[in-house]
Amino acid sequence: MSSREEAEAAVKYASYPPRGLRGVGPRRCIRYGERSFLDYYSKFEREERVIVVQIETRKALENLEEIISTQGIDVAFVGPLDLSTNLGIPTQYDNPSFKEALEKILKTCRKYDVAPGIYAVSLENAEEMISKGFRFVSLMSDMRILKSGCEEALKKFGRK
Repeated sequence: MSSREEAEAAVKYASYPPRGLRGVGPRRCIRYGERSFLDYYSKFEREERVIVVQIETRKALENLEEIISTQGIDVAFVGPLDLSTNLGIPTQYDNPSFKEALEKILKTCRKYDVAPGIYAVSLENAEEMISKGFRFVSLMSDMRILKSGCEEALKKFGRK
């Protein structure tokens, strides 16, 4: 996501008519007929839909206020590896430029009541990001969680 126009398009394509262009072909969302479509439709945007935009480029940071102030955006999510790489400082999460970018995202999200989100690489990193103010935290990848669990199990039995 790098502009207000892209943010508006995201909202438009995630919204049912008349507000947007999302197709209407409910199956699972109405529990295969157990829930009324009209009940679902009347509550979806207000109670169920979450629109997450990714803030991972220099251009997104330049247009941050325009993106995050777009009505309908719920979460501004950061992929730290993508953002640091696009800033020309891959994996340098302690670099002042990276830290400034995160602070700018947090501050702008607070201003517009949008949840700041981030990918955390470990439990400790998740705790740190939550303490900084991130409210939508993706905890590691499924492969990292699986690897971590296997390593812990192997250590318990004296293996590497």
